[in-house]
Amino acid sequence: MKINPYQSLSSSLYIQNKENASQDSKAENAQQKELSQRIANDSIDISKEAKIMQMSQTLDEDRTAKLEKLKEQIDQGTYDKDLLKTAQKMFDYWNPRGTDQ
Repeated sequence: MKINPYQSLSSSLYIQNKENASQDSKAENAQQKELSQRIANDSIDISKEAKIMQMSQTLDEDRTAKLEKLKEQIDQGTYDKDLLKTAQKMFDYWNPRGTDQ
């Protein structure tokens, strides 16, 4: 039987690669563990201003829904206009109470 010197070299490289892969996987596991610990300790504090902004966004969504409903009513011809109420609101807007003229 002839022994090829390359076989011993290739088998030692195989063993070395296997050890390196094992070390790499241990390092990756340690990094993942550290990352999961960081994530578990993270927290978020929302300021009052941000909460107000979130609420205003909800109001914008409500207003958009109301406008869509009005558009549908106008398109269908079922929108009932109260001209007196509209005129009164316009008058109140342009002539605020409490001012003498």
